[in-house]
Amino acid sequence: DCYIDICSPEVLSLFTDNFDYQQLRRDFVKGLLMDD
Repeated sequence: DCYIDICSPEVLSLFTDNFDYQQLRRDFVKGLLMDD
Protein backbone atom coordinates (compact mmCIF):
# COMPACT_ATOMS: atom_id res chain seq x y z
CA ASP A 1 0.00 0.00 0.00
CA CYS A 2 1.50 3.32 -1.06
CA TYR A 3 -0.90 5.34 1.16
CA ILE A 4 -2.29 7.44 -1.68
CA ASP A 5 -6.02 8.07 -1.48
CA ILE A 6 -7.93 9.50 -4.43
CA CYS A 7 -11.06 11.40 -3.44
CA SER A 8 -13.76 13.47 -5.05
CA PRO A 9 -14.07 17.20 -4.28
CA GLU A 10 -17.03 16.42 -2.00
CA VAL A 11 -14.75 14.42 0.28
CA LEU A 12 -12.46 17.42 0.65
CA SER A 13 -15.33 19.58 1.88
CA LEU A 14 -16.38 16.84 4.33
CA PHE A 15 -12.80 16.62 5.55
CA THR A 16 -12.81 20.38 6.19
CA ASP A 17 -15.86 19.95 8.44
CA ASN A 18 -14.33 16.91 10.20
CA PHE A 19 -10.69 17.94 10.48
CA ASP A 20 -10.14 16.50 13.97
CA TYR A 21 -9.64 12.90 12.84
CA GLN A 22 -6.06 11.69 13.23
CA GLN A 23 -5.98 9.14 10.42
CA LEU A 24 -7.87 9.53 7.17
CA ARG A 25 -8.60 5.88 6.49
CA ARG A 26 -9.19 4.60 9.99
CA ASP A 27 -10.98 7.52 11.62
CA PHE A 28 -12.40 9.84 8.96
CA VAL A 29 -14.02 7.27 6.67
CA LYS A 30 -15.32 5.18 9.57
CA GLY A 31 -16.71 8.29 11.27
CA LEU A 32 -18.54 9.40 8.14
CA LEU A 33 -20.05 5.98 7.61
CA MET A 34 -21.23 5.79 11.22
CA ASP A 35 -22.81 9.28 11.03
CA ASP A 36 -25.07 8.30 8.12
